[in-house]
Order: sequence, then C-alpha cells, then structure tokens
Amino acid sequence: MNELEKEAQWQRQAEQAEQGHSNAKDDPQVDRYRLVLRALRQPVGPQLPADFAARLQQQVIDSNRRAALEDGLVTLLMAIMVAVGLVVAYPYLASLIDQLRGNLPVAESLLGMTDGALTNVPWKSILGSALAIAGVLLIERNLGGDEQLSV
Repeated sequence: MNELEKEAQWQRQAEQAEQGHSNAKDDPQVDRYRLVLRALRQPVGPQLPADFAARLQQQVIDSNRRAALEDGLVTLLMAIMVAVGLVVAYPYLASLIDQLRGNLPVAESLLGMTDGALTNVPWKSILGSALAIAGVLLIERNLGGDEQLSV
C-alpha cells in the first residue's frame, strides 16, 4: 500500500468516525484527519461587508491623492528654497563672476569682433537662471523616481 492509499484510507476512517458509525481504534493519523474535518465544519468567521472592495479601493485612491498632494507641496517648498538660496547667494556669485570675467578671454577678441555685442549680455542673470533651472531639475529627478500605484 503506497502513501496516497494510506492517506485516503485514513481520511475514509476519519469520515466514518465523525459520522458515528465506526469501530476504528485510536489511531493518531485518523484523529488528525478528524480534527481537520471538524475544523472544516465550523462556521466561517464574520463575513466581509458587501461593499468591502469598493471601500478599500476608495481608501487606496484617497491615499494616492494625499501622497500626490504631499509630493507637490514638498516640490514647491524645495523650489522656493532653491530660489531663496540663489537670491541669497547672488551677491557672492556676482563678485565671483566679475573676477572670472577679468581672467577669461573675451569672446569678442577671440572671434575678432570689436562691436562689443557680447559685453551687453546679462551674464549674471543667465547664470542665475541656469542654476535655478538646474536646481528644479535636480529636485524633480529626486522626487520623480517614485511610481504611483494606479487603481
């Protein structure tokens, strides 16, 4: 008798013992199956409400909305902090740029132009804007890596 046949026999003996018409002696394997049969006959615990899935879905949607709002507020706060940092650092950056301007060759002299077209370009504003854009892109890269759950 192989193992599957033994298991099937123990299950049959357990069913007969539970129905009350069995003369099976005390066998631990049969008793184990009797416990399983008794557990299966027990009523199931409290049932889930009919709208359980809809309520759970709504909770997930609300949670995603709150997370998106929080992410937006954090991004806005960080962008404001970058802008304030640039405003505070501008005097230091402006003097640094002035020092660099005197040490770097002027583009007009390299290109042979003498009308001074590039000397009137607001380099400080361009550099400040580039730093601000780089800061925002850095913020977006760090916060944009999270994927939201879609329901």
